[in-house]
Amino acid sequence: MVRRGLIALAAAAFLVLASQPPLAAQPLVGADEAILAEAGIAFPERLGILVRTQVRSGRDQIAASYVLPGADPQAAWVDIYIVRVGRPLAEEFAVTEHIIAQIHQNLAILRDLAGPPGVAGVMGRLWRGEVQGRAVLTGFVLWHHGGWRIKVRGTAAAPHGAWPEIERLIRELRAADADQASAQAGSMPPRVRHINAA
Repeated sequence: MVRRGLIALAAAAFLVLASQPPLAAQPLVGADEAILAEAGIAFPERLGILVRTQVRSGRDQIAASYVLPGADPQAAWVDIYIVRVGRPLAEEFAVTEHIIAQIHQNLAILRDLAGPPGVAGVMGRLWRGEVQGRAVLTGFVLWHHGGWRIKVRGTAAAPHGAWPEIERLIRELRAADADQASAQAGSMPPRVRHINAA
């Protein structure tokens, strides 16, 4: 019962965030350089064709949102969540999969998704479905690194032209950004507390 309530709460938070208008690209305020360095991830201002619009941080967690500039904010987006590992990876996967099933209609599994090269134990999946009557491709990859859980969620609306680019970015994320995380360590502003949505 408690788990069901947590899943419902997470799904509601996701819908609220998904309905928010896009923001202008923001500086990396509130980022915790220690988390990013340990997780081997950076939050660059641009992630391929996508622009960073939000950074949210809190106790032992940080997240960033990316959207396709100049387009409907739901045309293509990627969210990256980093939190302290709290449960087995398979359980994290099942919870996220359940949330996706709650917020999409006519959902069908297409295939499993690969993570960044050299990252062990990645779990990922891609679906075709609808959200608020709009056809989308949606998926996520999930892994643990250095005591942190990294989850990358992405969605592209029909005709899905942005999805191949999103998937390429997911595969290249850690390999490309680990060096950036190390380079940024010590140069970021102090962490500012924000409401976290991971």
